[in-house]
Amino acid sequence: MRRSIVVVTSIVAVALMGVAACGPPPMGGGKPGPKPPGGGNPAAGAPSGGSASNGPGGPADAGSSGGGGVTTFRVLCGSSHVAPDDPIVHPNMPGMSHLHQFFGNQTTNAASTAQSLTNQATTCSAAADSSAYWVPMLFQNGVAVPAMSALIYYRGGSHRDPSQVQSFPAGLRMIAGDAAAAGPLPVDAVAWMCQGMSTLSTTPPDCGGGTLVLQLRFPDCWDGVNLDSADHKSHMAYTVSGFCPSNYPVPVPLLEYNVRYQTNGNAGISLASGAPYTYHADFFNAWNPASLAGFIDSCLHANKVCGTVT
Repeated sequence: MRRSIVVVTSIVAVALMGVAACGPPPMGGGKPGPKPPGGGNPAAGAPSGGSASNGPGGPADAGSSGGGGVTTFRVLCGSSHVAPDDPIVHPNMPGMSHLHQFFGNQTTNAASTAQSLTNQATTCSAAADSSAYWVPMLFQNGVAVPAMSALIYYRGGSHRDPSQVQSFPAGLRMIAGDAAAAGPLPVDAVAWMCQGMSTLSTTPPDCGGGTLVLQLRFPDCWDGVNLDSADHKSHMAYTVSGFCPSNYPVPVPLLEYNVRYQTNGNAGISLASGAPYTYHADFFNAWNPASLAGFIDSCLHANKVCGTVT
């Protein structure tokens, strides 16, 4: 499958990325390679315990990969559809979820599987990316405000070796954020901001008629075995002080959603899941494996800032 990459110089790219991502510079890391089903070899000094659900490797460590790296590529995804479905949390139970807005794969529904999503049409810039991305619907004063688009970053990082990052396994499913949160999560995990500004907030700011952006970062370490888990988080963990926890030995790209909304100030903003701090996002990997591995190798492993890939 044909793919193309827009590569810009590091200096110009960093400046452009600050505007496009509306947030801190890149995080994450990258290199796929052969690996036994049980995972890879933990790096010396790797921490143990915890997961994306709790303990070391939880949301408090979402910024641990480092914000100074510049290796990244991204896909720009338009809205596909809206539905009260969630094939990860409520598989084969149409209408059981709160309202979600879907990006990417145009066929995503409650019955979606890795097989059904493969090679389907996508709203994302990369034709090889049939992955499903979804977030809760945003409301302002009770009226639905659909997101304009989602810019999805696959990031490298400054606090871990990008040459070690491996590709996401086919069919991987994961959730970041917390639909049942009782209060704000760390801003390195979930943050609101105004486009063009770098200030992160736990609540939606007043962007004065500008664009409101939600930035959410997924865990970047995998247990090397499970494509999902009972809570859809325990098979993943965030990097801790530059290393993947020893029981999550496989470094994967740090996936970051930047979802853009046009709101009228910040009064009366809520989500289908509740208060703004209940923001969460789902990812169901359905990339063409060779294409995803190729982008990781060409951009993350090469320490390049790539633009929007197609």
